[in-house]
Amino acid sequence: MRKIFMRFYIVLILMVVVMTTLAYSQYKYSENVVSKEIEINTRLSLEKLQAEINSLVLANSSVIVDIVDFIELHNWDDAELLSYIQKKLNNSNYFFSIYYGKANNKMINGSGWVPPKDFVLTDRPWYKMAKEENDLIITNVYVNASDNDLIVTIAKPVKDKGNNLLGVVGGDISLSTLIDTYIHKFEENGLSFLINSSGQIIAHPELIHRDSLELPEASNQYRQIIDRILDKKSGLEKIVLDDEEGYLAFMPIGKTNLLLASFTSLEEAQASSQQLTLFFFLVVALSIGIFSVFLLLQRRYIASPLLELVNSISAINIEKDLSYRLNIKERSIMKDLGEKINDLLSKIEFFVLKIRNDQEELQAMNEELEASMEQMAAAEEEILRQKHQFEALFKNSTDSIVIFNKDHHIIDINESFTKLFGYTIDEIYGKELDGVLSVTYKKEEANKLTNDLLDGKEVALESVRYGKGDIPIEVGIKGVPIIFENKVIGGYGIYTDITERKRAEEQILYISRHDSLTGLYNRAYFEDQLLRIEKQNILPVSILIGDVNGLKMTNDAFGHDVGDTILKRIAGILTKTCGEDAIITRVGGDEFVVILPYTDEATGLEICNEIKKSCQMESKDTLQLSVSLGVATKTKSKQSIYKICKKAEDIMYDNKLLESKSIRNSIITSLRKTLEERTHETDEHSSRLMTLSLCLGQKLGLNDNQLNELSLLAALHDIGKIAIPDHILLKPGPLTSEEWQIMKKHSEIGYRIASASSELAVIAEAILHHHERWDGKGYPQGLKKNKISLSARVIAVVDAYDAMTSDRPYRKAMDKADAIEELIREKGKQFDPHIVNTFLELLEE
Repeated sequence: MRKIFMRFYIVLILMVVVMTTLAYSQYKYSENVVSKEIEINTRLSLEKLQAEINSLVLANSSVIVDIVDFIELHNWDDAELLSYIQKKLNNSNYFFSIYYGKANNKMINGSGWVPPKDFVLTDRPWYKMAKEENDLIITNVYVNASDNDLIVTIAKPVKDKGNNLLGVVGGDISLSTLIDTYIHKFEENGLSFLINSSGQIIAHPELIHRDSLELPEASNQYRQIIDRILDKKSGLEKIVLDDEEGYLAFMPIGKTNLLLASFTSLEEAQASSQQLTLFFFLVVALSIGIFSVFLLLQRRYIASPLLELVNSISAINIEKDLSYRLNIKERSIMKDLGEKINDLLSKIEFFVLKIRNDQEELQAMNEELEASMEQMAAAEEEILRQKHQFEALFKNSTDSIVIFNKDHHIIDINESFTKLFGYTIDEIYGKELDGVLSVTYKKEEANKLTNDLLDGKEVALESVRYGKGDIPIEVGIKGVPIIFENKVIGGYGIYTDITERKRAEEQILYISRHDSLTGLYNRAYFEDQLLRIEKQNILPVSILIGDVNGLKMTNDAFGHDVGDTILKRIAGILTKTCGEDAIITRVGGDEFVVILPYTDEATGLEICNEIKKSCQMESKDTLQLSVSLGVATKTKSKQSIYKICKKAEDIMYDNKLLESKSIRNSIITSLRKTLEERTHETDEHSSRLMTLSLCLGQKLGLNDNQLNELSLLAALHDIGKIAIPDHILLKPGPLTSEEWQIMKKHSEIGYRIASASSELAVIAEAILHHHERWDGKGYPQGLKKNKISLSARVIAVVDAYDAMTSDRPYRKAMDKADAIEELIREKGKQFDPHIVNTFLELLEE
């Protein structure tokens, strides 16, 4: 009978399985067809939207690139640049502002926006990003400088021909403009949204933020999706969004840091396939219902009584519950069998309890014995371990360790003690510790430490102890008492050599108070001393302030090494002149301040005169020592020392103004002498060049100012050569390509030197241009024709003629006729044709 039931059950189960499998197959087939169609549509719609946005980005990027090309093409003035930028801005449908930020913090803005005074454009994100990337960039969304809109900036750096950064051109597009352009398309064929590389939502049909200066926060569910997009950059995935299953496609947009994503739900597309699937599931459910009714009837009348008995027997577990008995119903057909099983369980319970009681007594005795043995073994092991640890620590410690008894007598020392103090155990065993390591004036301190330690205290301090031969050693001292049976029987003395650390601390203190170049005190020390003098009310006290003259021009002309030499020379003069009590400080690049305690104003003025005399005496043609000085004196307590400093500074600047022209003339004279010495140019060459230049300038109709500039240029046009190394400047043979590149820099060096002086600034541009060619093949800027300054074109002709007709160390002078022929041959190539013709007329006259 049981086999028949089993076969019947198997047939019914197989029918249910087959019907369920058919229904599930139909459902999966429909789902796959719909999913594939949605996958294709999602990818196509995303690629279309991505192409449109990429096209917009490229179109607007081309505007910025056009402006950069325009700026790099020519040296336009600001008005021309502004006009061109405004034209581009007016023709753009997306930019609301286009601007050019120069490296000197000047901005040319086509929208007319004027930055505030404290505006630092080099700190703006678009400027920094374009400078770092050195290419066209598109920023993340940020708040504009007016704090009234969220924007995206497209920017590109502007470079000169030497690849030096001139500035950055940028254009701002309002985030609301981007949203208005594409928000309607984000709802076509599903749901699309735009994010940046930081994971912020830029555009979303349901998250509109036109009036907010903050991008909306993404929900936790969106946050997970955005993190996956940022990680993979592009792809197509099946996800669940807002309880809807669908496909998410995402990809980056061109050179931007933006990513576009699109989500298409499967729910509506799969509705028809789900209806057919529902029918199959209803059929399956009906079959399962009929099968279940049959099972319930069979279970109630046949299987349940037998199963109850089997389950009750299976629940018997003598190890866990000896009191367990079968629960037998009064009318059960299994009642007699159940009662017999319960009687057997009662007998088992009795014998098991008796055995357990005997086992527990034996177990308790065994555990007690094992515990005692384990404690003894552990104690022995701990004693041995501590002994080994102490021996290893004592012998191998890098610290010096001494063991002494309660009478302060030395018992043992380690190797580090011998290395540090020079004593062996044989030399000092049994001697008093403090008598060995301390001299007379330190012994009281050492005795107190030892007594404190023997009183049971731990001691620690830093002090000096003395090694063999009374050699002082900086040490950190620690003391630990040795306690046995609650009594102090001696102690450990631990000494750490801190000599190097103390030296380092002294060096750091020195560096924190002194100027690294001159060795004088620095500004921090000056301010501390000024406060001390104010508090101690030292009277009278004079403040002397000095500012080195012409240091920038010297650095540009001769290099920073010469400038540093001047600073060190003046520091030496101040140290020698101001006296031992003076506090001499260098508080800035070229500024010195001297505090003169107990010095009246007359003495302070005498010191100023002595400083000036020393500077004159130690000055050389190529090393001019000049410093403008000012001195003021505090004579009353109520006077503020800081106001005295301000008064001294004002006097110094007044003197600098009066002396400035003489100082600059002295430096210019020094430059001319240095140029003659370095280049071996003779006075006759300079005189000829000046005479020919003035005659040619007069024939060209130049005014008096232009003639004066021409005369000065004739003498100093090669001033940049003083910074060229001697092995290149004086080389008798031809220069290598690398040496020639260095030599060609003298025009730019001369320009910087001349620009640093108001007297030479008028010829700075001509010095920069004097090696340019009429055909644009010269250097350093490759200028053509009239873009080369007139005086530079004049000097080029006259200098070439004089060079050809004068003897040189490496060749004889050329015949004048040959020189004239060379000028004619280079007319229109190297030289201005009009100037060459005029010069030839001058030579005929």
